[in-house]
Amino acid sequence: MKFSFIEEINQQELETNTKELNKKLITFDVNYERLIDDCYEVSNKNSGLVLVDKDLLEKQAKIIGYLIKKIGSNFIKGKSIMNISLPVNIFDKRILLQVTAFEFSFAPFVISRAYYSVEPIEKLKWVTVFLTSQLHISPIQTKPFNPIIGETFQCRIGNLNYYAEQTQNKPPTWNFYVIDDDKKYKIYGHISTVASMGVNSCNIIRKGIIKVDLGEGNIYEIFYPKVQVHGLRIGKRLFNFTKEAAIINRKMNLACHIYFNPDEKGAIASIFSSKQKSPPDTIR
Repeated sequence: MKFSFIEEINQQELETNTKELNKKLITFDVNYERLIDDCYEVSNKNSGLVLVDKDLLEKQAKIIGYLIKKIGSNFIKGKSIMNISLPVNIFDKRILLQVTAFEFSFAPFVISRAYYSVEPIEKLKWVTVFLTSQLHISPIQTKPFNPIIGETFQCRIGNLNYYAEQTQNKPPTWNFYVIDDDKKYKIYGHISTVASMGVNSCNIIRKGIIKVDLGEGNIYEIFYPKVQVHGLRIGKRLFNFTKEAAIINRKMNLACHIYFNPDEKGAIASIFSSKQKSPPDTIR
């Protein structure tokens, strides 16, 4: 009887503490399928997507000062910003392995068309569509949780079976393997995320290779562009893909290179020359 009474008190304390904790937690009600429509807008005056989610902007603004101090300390010690223990305020609800799975949402549709296409150039086009579909649904500005080494995640995406495992923490690296039910084609590889931060901007690079294997040695390698976020402290928050993405089939000697803002001028060049030939949002 005494034990039951103590157990009841502990249960009441747990419920009370949980309610208080829930009041303090910062949550984000995000519909990832409608992320661009709900959280961003396109402006003719600015390059890239403009973040207009006021709730998210306010919550992140509270920890920018904390980040700047930590970055300065890590810079002196020669460490990457990926080593910073970030406040939960800016975290996504998902882990990195789940984010990659979500970005493969269109894979059952486009990779199957690549597989059944006869001409190699048509296969290349569909794999390129696969890459652009990933970019289209990937511009989140909350940080996914970094899984512990050995943590795994698996799910089904249409007719595809997705398996992933965290294999390294610094930098965050995960390996994945995706195969269709009939084992006709597969997607596999590894990704590492490296980030660097300036006074008012952040650059994110996805290193590693994704390989789309359509059988008979017909393999397409995918390389991601860089991500750049401006306006962390001052000005509008802008999300951009920069530099270059590529899809390469070495056996067929085929490649598709996608250049983001191809006529962009450097800081010094822009002083001595007129405006660039194409608008900043140009993709070539």
